[in-house]
Amino acid sequence: MGLAIAQVFAAQGYAVVIMSRNKQRLAGWAEELDQTARSKLQSEGQLAPKEEQLAAAVSCDVLDTDSVKAGMAEALRLFPTRRLGTAIYNASVRKKAPFIEQTEQQVKDSLQASVVSAFAFLQATVREMIKPAADTSSGNQERKGPIGGNILVTGATSATRGREGFAAFSSGKTGLRRLCEVAAREHGPDGVHVAHVFVDGLIDSDTARKFLGFDTSKGERFADGTVVLPSEAAKSYLFLAQQQRAAWTFEMDLRPAKEHF
Repeated sequence: MGLAIAQVFAAQGYAVVIMSRNKQRLAGWAEELDQTARSKLQSEGQLAPKEEQLAAAVSCDVLDTDSVKAGMAEALRLFPTRRLGTAIYNASVRKKAPFIEQTEQQVKDSLQASVVSAFAFLQATVREMIKPAADTSSGNQERKGPIGGNILVTGATSATRGREGFAAFSSGKTGLRRLCEVAAREHGPDGVHVAHVFVDGLIDSDTARKFLGFDTSKGERFADGTVVLPSEAAKSYLFLAQQQRAAWTFEMDLRPAKEHF
């Protein structure tokens, strides 16, 4: 999902940073995203200097708050002249088990990823977005762009409806939604657009297909309208990021046509 969102933004010429526990796994994607963004800018007559990167990969483990803070700092360091325009948080820990079999550690992991680390991410992002230009300098360089920005957070319907088997997951997603509400109410007037996106349904991926017994070597896929396609969902994130201040969306839900709700 995160990669699909990065691809959609890069295709519009945005400079992007992708984060994962395994930075090396993303290196090839970062190069591809750089070329995508560069090609878009060139097609519009905006030539980005060759020495200026338009995409980068950064290491970040959402089960470690310090890693999240370090990842944010590294992302900003890599783009010293650009203001942070849009930040997207997709992380979660989802383990299904009967209520009496869920463990305390599973609850802690869910809360760490969806509340504690999300709080660190949102706080660092808001602080950066509301800084006056004079306070965001790096050496002799100054970040360019308007104050404010977009923070788009991927949630789940478990934030409003606790389903059987998802006690830990629901706890984390409920807290995440509340964090988004607070940040949106406090910093909307500062120009920070916070949006919480319910993704209601299974997200299509190789991992999901293999888990459900699909023969991926034969190209077996989910039936149309039964799963969320990352490439399509990503377009909604771009839509949110491009909304004008006169009409912001706080909450949006995305689900495939055949998903029961």
